[in-house]
Amino acid sequence: MQKSMKTIFISLLVVMLLVGFSSSVSAATVTWSGGGLDNLASNPANWSGNIVPQYGDDAIFDGTSIKNSTWDLNLTLAGLTIKSGYTGKVTKISAVSLVIAKNVVPPSAPSGLTATAISSSQINLSWTDNSNNEAGFKIERKTGVGGIYNQIATVGANIATYSNTGLLTGTTYYYRIKAYNGVGDSAYSNEVSATTTAVAPTATTNPATNVNGNSATLNATVNPNGSETTVYFQWGTREWNQQCFCVSQHNRAFAKYYLSL
Repeated sequence: MQKSMKTIFISLLVVMLLVGFSSSVSAATVTWSGGGLDNLASNPANWSGNIVPQYGDDAIFDGTSIKNSTWDLNLTLAGLTIKSGYTGKVTKISAVSLVIAKNVVPPSAPSGLTATAISSSQINLSWTDNSNNEAGFKIERKTGVGGIYNQIATVGANIATYSNTGLLTGTTYYYRIKAYNGVGDSAYSNEVSATTTAVAPTATTNPATNVNGNSATLNATVNPNGSETTVYFQWGTREWNQQCFCVSQHNRAFAKYYLSL
């Protein structure tokens, strides 16, 4: 018996599938590093880059680590390779499904994406998951029709909702999503948009200052609450005695107007 012989406790079906199989697509290669405190395949610390194998990946056991591995991931891989430098053993938990398949594919595109504004700063998304092999979903957003889409978040497999918080009030946002796995991304979902609700500004009149027989300074504190706001100072008994003061949508402002009588 050769000194470097490895004992692999994996179901006969998986061993048979391993022989001569190679991936027909471009998949990520993840190498067992054994850096975790345990020997579980589900522990990211035991893999290169601290990332566990995903659907369609190639899992490699080589001389990087000779630590034994307990395979506890339900997963379909493009390949699982035990190289000559690895002298440990890989033990698959009997209840776990490990499939090595040649024709791994990207996930199907999600559909039915909806966006609902529930406050001045939050929009909730929901969609239909049409695949059974995704690692998760990538969520993209742009502001306004002419905006540029950027990825803002990812969620895990089988999750079909997302709450986008911290948004600007009275602003229209557009969304699209796609599923992904180790092989690649799906097509995009439908595009949707929603507009956060607007909050009325508040204004507090402060006492006039620099008052004399001919003039006075009118003062107010204004909170625009996230919307472009125009403040009007009024005096006297007629509405047309007023002055416009514009406030940005982001900042509390201390408005002043010099009144000459």
